[in-house]
Amino acid sequence: MNEQQRNIVDEGFPDGSITKIIFENFLTYEYMEMLPGPNLNVIIGPNGAGKSTVICGICLALGGTPKLLGRSDIVAAYVRYGSQKGSVKVFIRDSKREKDRTLSIVIHRSGAASDYFVDDKKVVLKHLREIVASYDIQIDNPCTFLAQDKVKCFAEQYPPSLLENTERRYLNATAIGDERVQILQEKEKELEETKKSMLPIRSHLEQQKTVSEKRIGEEMKAKYELLEVREKVEKLLAAESVDESVMNAKKDYERSKKEYDEWEEKLDVARKECNLLEEKLTAAEREFASIEKENLAVKKEYLEWNTKEEELDKQKSVLDSRIAGIDFDKRGVQKAIDIVQQSFRRKFAIFKGNGKEMKCGEAWQWYESHKEKFRHPVFVPLLFISLVSDEAAVYLENILARRDLLMFIFRCKEDEMLLTDKRHPWKINSCIINDDEISRFQNREAISPRLCSLGFSCMASDLYTAPDPVKAYLNSVASLHKIPIGTQATEYRLDEVCEVLKNSHRLFLSKSLRVRISISRYSGNLSVRTEALRTSLRLLIVHTVLSRSNSPSIAELEKQFAELKELENEMRLSRERIAQTEKNIAQGRERCRKKMDAFIKKRDARNIVSNQLRSKIARLVVLKAIESDKPDLNVAAQTFRKAKNEIIAGAFERVEMIARLMERRKFFIQNALFTALASKNASKELDLLQKRMRRFEEEYEYRSDAVSNMQTSVKMAKKTIEEEKQRLYAAIGVAFSPPNEALDALETLRTNFVDHGIPNTEEDVKLELEREKGKLDALHSEGEKKDIEYFENLTLKRNSCANELNSKRKTVCKWDEKVKGLLDEWLPQVESMIAKLNQYFSSFFENIGCAGKICLEKPENKFDILNYGILVTARFREGERLRQLTHQTQSGGERSVTTMLYILALQKLSVVPFRCVDEINQG
Repeated sequence: MNEQQRNIVDEGFPDGSITKIIFENFLTYEYMEMLPGPNLNVIIGPNGAGKSTVICGICLALGGTPKLLGRSDIVAAYVRYGSQKGSVKVFIRDSKREKDRTLSIVIHRSGAASDYFVDDKKVVLKHLREIVASYDIQIDNPCTFLAQDKVKCFAEQYPPSLLENTERRYLNATAIGDERVQILQEKEKELEETKKSMLPIRSHLEQQKTVSEKRIGEEMKAKYELLEVREKVEKLLAAESVDESVMNAKKDYERSKKEYDEWEEKLDVARKECNLLEEKLTAAEREFASIEKENLAVKKEYLEWNTKEEELDKQKSVLDSRIAGIDFDKRGVQKAIDIVQQSFRRKFAIFKGNGKEMKCGEAWQWYESHKEKFRHPVFVPLLFISLVSDEAAVYLENILARRDLLMFIFRCKEDEMLLTDKRHPWKINSCIINDDEISRFQNREAISPRLCSLGFSCMASDLYTAPDPVKAYLNSVASLHKIPIGTQATEYRLDEVCEVLKNSHRLFLSKSLRVRISISRYSGNLSVRTEALRTSLRLLIVHTVLSRSNSPSIAELEKQFAELKELENEMRLSRERIAQTEKNIAQGRERCRKKMDAFIKKRDARNIVSNQLRSKIARLVVLKAIESDKPDLNVAAQTFRKAKNEIIAGAFERVEMIARLMERRKFFIQNALFTALASKNASKELDLLQKRMRRFEEEYEYRSDAVSNMQTSVKMAKKTIEEEKQRLYAAIGVAFSPPNEALDALETLRTNFVDHGIPNTEEDVKLELEREKGKLDALHSEGEKKDIEYFENLTLKRNSCANELNSKRKTVCKWDEKVKGLLDEWLPQVESMIAKLNQYFSSFFENIGCAGKICLEKPENKFDILNYGILVTARFREGERLRQLTHQTQSGGERSVTTMLYILALQKLSVVPFRCVDEINQG
């Protein structure tokens, strides 16, 4: 994941969310890093992959105990096998900090106490749990965290416990809202400070920009003037020096002298070349005359070769036409063969699909690739049957068994052993049909007139065509030659037909019936069993062949194809002979062409020599004509001396001009250097100010975004918090804060009643007072002075207790009235919360076609607050009543669905940093 994607994901994490987990030598993990997303995270995998390890690591790293996991109570058991210690580090999102907070645990195999760390600093377990609680994370609340072996604990909660856990989760929103308001105030304060600190920097930045622009203008002006001076100096320096001018004049003189010498050399060379070319031309004329007659004979031979080539081209054209015709006929025959074989391929597809368990398709393909090893052809009825009509498929499938249609039919035992060898992976059905069996069923008898009179149209053996071994096998196993096929008339006369055929046939088929006839061995009674024909075809789907009176058979087509191929080979041999003849003609023509090329080369050589000679003579004439244009050496020497004097005079003037320009250039360079240094310093200072300004602007934008986000979050949270705060105060029975003082006083009064043994009713208290008064009277009549004093003290004490009792009774009455009022206010709020929870819960159940309900369970004594609870009921089948969720009533799957939907409904009312549920299907 790149940095941009990571930043996008980070923005969706609320405070307290888990952003990363690292496991080292923990249970099944040697080392593993996990990066959960900000929304729903689902971990799937086979058993033992380490899904529950993730939940265990989160629980222990956040200060949970092994008891919450329902596994081993020994923490050392969570160290990976073979390691001395293991660790889990959890990264928690905290928007107040620059980076995520890390909470980790290090477990020792030796049994020593585990070490806990917060941001890599060692702390005690109590401190770690306080930090975890500050993020509103409740590991011990089953409404928030359910481990693998503790999922069923949710269903085991009694209604009061479920209500308490739900309220714990529901009432934490106020603290979170207050915290967000405080963060918003801090962000706004930081934003104002940033604005104030940016004002002086902006002012200084504007001043520096003005100074920098002025310095840049001065620098550009100085550079422009310096460039003007540099261009003038370069122009003067570019002029030729005195030495160069003198040397150029000297070179002109020497060039004129050299041209003069070259004129003399050219004339001598031209004379020699003319003499040599005249000699060559004479020799070439003599040789050309001797080979001209030979060239005439070569031309005549070349023309003869051309004539032979033309005749050969005509033969080749005729041969190509015949080859093209043969190729056309061959493609037509091949197309006809393909059409015939297409039916076989469709049959093979059905054969392969129906014989898949026996691997019949692989067996047949092996036979096709090793056909040369077999002595006789191998047949399979399903592949070689061709039906005469579509109705024949229905009749045959009602007669023939699937095993018979998939049977491999061999002509000898050796062929059968080749294909049924145990080393092959297939297990096929096979049989051997000999010549005797084929000849026995080869004679086809027409249907008898007696059967025709009964409405029968043909025998079952007439419904298809196939090779003789296939027909012999099917007739032998299914007696197709003995099964007549009837019409609708046969069904109308069914009883009559059965009576006539009872001694000669045991099975016949009509238009829609399969009729089996049997005669009892003991009573001789006739028994007829009729069945409706199965019309759904499974095997004989593509076996119907349309009749073609003029269509040749596959054997005839293959014979034609072989003849065409043989004829094509003969034509190709003739073509090769013609190609050889063409090669001989080409070689003869090439020999003639080489001789003619040699003649042409010699003729061209003669012409070249003749042309060269004429060219040289013409050039020699021209040279003699322009001999007067040769350079004059005296004139060239005078021109050289004059140019030398002029160059020396102009050189002194250029030196004086260069000296003046160099002085001016030095002045401009100094000005440009000072201006550039000042501009560079100003630019550096401007860059520093701009960097500071950009840094402040980035910080300002960042804090503005944070404030905007926080304001939006606080507005949404305030609205929710106000509603939750009203329900919270109403639920605990006060307008603004819990009545701690009244509760403490009530508890003290109860303690005093118990310590002094005061009866519970007013009558018993009066009776106890009378009894104590009698004891005092007895002591008064028998005691001494000290007893009187003691009695007076007791009397005072009794009066004080009576006054205190009356006062407490009044207080209790007030508390009863107040508790009743608080209860009247609390109950509607709780019922409203449960009604919303029930609304989501019931809606989720309706979406899956079931029913669910959540209601408040009230005790008989409405002041018995501890016995108020949440009652969860569900119904998963029609006709059942709603049943309470317990660990004994529902099945594991039903408990799991109920638990999951309850937690989803609770999430609608109370958002928490994260919820963890391990293997919800084990509820």
